[in-house]
Amino acid sequence: MNLKIILVITIIAINTAACSPLAQPTQDQITPGLTTYNITAVPTIFAKPPQTAPSVKLNWASANRQVLKIDLTVTGLDPKVNVSDLVCDPYLLTKPAIQYDSSPGRDVKPLTDQPGNPLELTYQYSLHPNEYKSIDIEMDVTIGPCADYLNFQETNVTPSAIPDLLGNYHFSFRVPVQ
Repeated sequence: MNLKIILVITIIAINTAACSPLAQPTQDQITPGLTTYNITAVPTIFAKPPQTAPSVKLNWASANRQVLKIDLTVTGLDPKVNVSDLVCDPYLLTKPAIQYDSSPGRDVKPLTDQPGNPLELTYQYSLHPNEYKSIDIEMDVTIGPCADYLNFQETNVTPSAIPDLLGNYHFSFRVPVQ
């Protein structure tokens, strides 16, 4: 009698980059209701050499039943660039799925006292009233030509040179709802 034993080995590989946990807020909260973060995104870079890609940092976020605010610092952009043409509004996916204005208010403030021409960008989204205790956010920020820049509304006009796509930046974080 000829007996064969077959051994099956299953190997499961896990991509640790895809399984990264939500960014946790820092413990030293300066302002009540404001959750601070010290997270710089690892970008997907599209910049062509010798151009260097800017960096994007999540500074803080806050939420209440009707407003979500997110504050970012972008460093390394040409100071002459029109920010609204090059830094696109963040794309958000939330858990639980919340309803918010798709075009947020944006405040841009140059931080002239710091090297690298940083810009502080604060986005404010109007939320439909909610009863959530926290919101998990997956956020993508793209630096490159934004949709409004590419949507030429005029005819018989020679469009200016289209800037290159520089990078896409991804953040995963949780915001407590106050």
